[in-house]
Amino acid sequence: MNSTATTNLHSLWDTGMLTHRMRTEFAGNINTYYAYLHSKMLNEASKINDDNFTQWASESLDIVCKQIYFNEMNVTMNSSIRYNLGEWYYQRSWPVVEKRLIQAGARLGALLNRILIKHTESTKPPATTSQRGCYNAAFSIKFSMSNFLFIFLALSYSLDTKTV
Repeated sequence: MNSTATTNLHSLWDTGMLTHRMRTEFAGNINTYYAYLHSKMLNEASKINDDNFTQWASESLDIVCKQIYFNEMNVTMNSSIRYNLGEWYYQRSWPVVEKRLIQAGARLGALLNRILIKHTESTKPPATTSQRGCYNAAFSIKFSMSNFLFIFLALSYSLDTKTV
């Protein structure tokens, strides 16, 4: 991370760490970074709880309370103050950023699938198992990261393996 720049925690977690990771680990290539994230998502999809909204909120609160607001000396940081957080904070935090981004992609994909299924079932005769196949719940989220536009496409879920 930039050793002289200051930022608030919100900006750092929304864009700063993603920009830094893409720049340093993927030579600034958004396509390579996307391929990496998408591959991880496909490999981890079965581990992601995609329908327990209360658990999602609990996970986020747990991360905030145990990691985000603490500096290297384990002192609580105020989220509205600007900090100069170095490489130590980035190294500790980037795996969590990517995990949450992957979980969000898979969860939104699953939610879109559920909506699509309900819409499809209410407007068409019920499909047989062989006709159902796999619906893609692709979505894009745009993040303004310095000079980057980050587009993330989510995972496809098979209707035959997911319950609605």
